[in-house]
Amino acid sequence: MLRCALHGTVHEGRHSSESHKLGTNFCIGSIDSGVWRNIYHIGKRRAAGLYCWDCSLTLCRDGEVGIHHGSGWHMRCQKCGQHVSFFGKTSSINTHEKSGISICSSFIWAMRPDDVFSRCCEIVDLSNPKADINVKCIGDEYCDLYTYIDFLRVLLECPIQYFDHIGLDFR
Repeated sequence: MLRCALHGTVHEGRHSSESHKLGTNFCIGSIDSGVWRNIYHIGKRRAAGLYCWDCSLTLCRDGEVGIHHGSGWHMRCQKCGQHVSFFGKTSSINTHEKSGISICSSFIWAMRPDDVFSRCCEIVDLSNPKADINVKCIGDEYCDLYTYIDFLRVLLECPIQYFDHIGLDFR
């Protein structure tokens, strides 16, 4: 088992229950002498409230700009009119077939998405034909590790993405 440079052991191979909580920082890193070390801050996943997955629209009264600022919420989609129902419909994080109204996450980028890909390619060393593409080059603040593809799956839960913090370290 690997150790995290910040705190404790890494839950490699199964993402800890803590990492599925919203409000999670993600970093590109590498393993050095059995210890995971963060190198670049990618960004932060945050709870983003109610979302109509059919219309790709937040139910926040002030739109995407108001999500993290205490705005109120509509109880129906302003585009299709679908009402929020808290009964008979469940939606969980990491369910890839999203429909109707349910919760979503946002992602606040600290680096450009194409730079994330480039940095992960450097760690995986794609110039080597025998490179292992399953190298875990991304970690979260709960010391769970992800391949680049795993990280893309995390982003599927984040239909709302902000790019105005690129270049800032806001961990």
